[in-house]
Parts: sequence; C-alpha cells; structure tokens
Amino acid sequence: MSSARANGARPLSERRRGVLAVPYPALRRFELVRMLRGRSQRIAWTSMVLGAATGLVLGLWSFDGPLSEPAWLGAYDDTPRRLARLGHVAFFGLALVNLQLARSLHELGLCAAALRVTATAMNLGNVLLPITLFAAAVFPAAKYLLPLPALSICVALAMAAFGFWAKRNST
Repeated sequence: MSSARANGARPLSERRRGVLAVPYPALRRFELVRMLRGRSQRIAWTSMVLGAATGLVLGLWSFDGPLSEPAWLGAYDDTPRRLARLGHVAFFGLALVNLQLARSLHELGLCAAALRVTATAMNLGNVLLPITLFAAAVFPAAKYLLPLPALSICVALAMAAFGFWAKRNST
C-alpha cells in the first residue's frame, strides 16, 4: 500500500483535476475516446433526423407545396425563411463534421482534457447552431446569439487541427 493510501488520500489518478475533469476516476485514453465518440455519434445522428424532419416541414410550403407559407416566415428570399433553411442545412452539415471528428478523436495528439473540450464544443455547436438559427427566424433578436454556437464549432475545429499537427510533429 502506498503512503498516499495509508494517509487516506486518493492517488493523483483518482483526483479531480480542474474544471474539465470527469466526475469519476480517470479513464484510460481509449475508454475516454470511446465514450466521447459514442456521445458525438448519438448527437450527430439525432441531428440528421432533425434535419430530415425540418426538411419535411419546410417542404410543405416550398415551391408551391400543398400549404401556403406562414406569414411570419415570409417569401422565399426573406431573412426569416433564409435562416430557417440555413438551420435545416446546419442540422445535416454539422452532423457530418461531428461524425468525422468523432472518428478522428483517437488520432489527435491532445491530452484527455483537451479531447473532452474538443468533442463537447463540437457537440454544443451541433445542437445549438441549428436551434439558434430557427429561433432567429421566429424571434429576430435571437440572431445576436448566433456567434456563441459558431464560436463553439470554431474552437472544436481549431483544437482538432492543432491535435492533428501535434500528432504529426510528435512522430
């Protein structure tokens, strides 16, 4: 038994380290990557379903569909309608980026905390950007919130790029 155990203290591997630490004992890297990958894949596939569902709804009044467009959404080139279409496409596009990032997590030369931040930032952006775009279509003041999820995605992508360069330079 180590002296740390004899004094009742937990070993360093079991202590929470900083705000980014998981609330359970430190995971091995492959376990962490597997957990993050699974979460990212679930969010990405759910985002694709929501993209298809919103496309079905938007298609009801697009191109002389069976319904007339709602008054609050406006004509095809009005800003609210553009924001709604962008939200629909963002569900798909960000899901694809999130899936690719999830597949690449094991290749990044990042520490465990940085991997968590990267995956979490991408997941937040994948969830919040399309929702914020739809919210901005309905409530124009919500457009001022758009930089937050966009920044989250930018952070995730920058950290992933850094992780690839760090891995390349370390080998």
